[in-house]
Amino acid sequence: MKTANPDIKHADSVIREIVKKCDSLTVYQRRITDDNYCELVFYSKEIAAWEKILTNILGKAVKYPKAKPTKEDICLTKDYGGICDNQTLFRKDFQNTTLIAMFWPWQNLIHTTLKIAVISI
Repeated sequence: MKTANPDIKHADSVIREIVKKCDSLTVYQRRITDDNYCELVFYSKEIAAWEKILTNILGKAVKYPKAKPTKEDICLTKDYGGICDNQTLFRKDFQNTTLIAMFWPWQNLIHTTLKIAVISI
C-alpha cells in the first residue's frame, strides 16, 4: 500500500490558507479549488492586496511582470498554462513538492486569474 506524501498534505494546507486569507477580497469567479489546485479570477484593482497575502505566505515573487521567464519557470508552469512576460510567479519549495502561484492579468485590465498548484518533484 502506497503511503501518502506528508509534504503534499502540507502544501495543500497552504492552498487552503491562501484561499482563507483572501476571503476578505472580492472574487469575480471561482473556477476550481481542490487539494492540489486552485483557480479563481479577481479584480485587478485589488492586485496589491492579493500580492501582499501571497508574499506573506510564499515569500516574494520569483518572477514579476516585464521580466522574462527563465527556462526553469517555463518548465515548472507548463502543465498550468505556462508563464509569460506580463505575468507574476510565486514559488515555495517543500521537501518533495513545490507550490506555485501565478497572476495572469487579462487583456481588459479589469480581471486577473490566480492559479495555485502543488507540483510533486
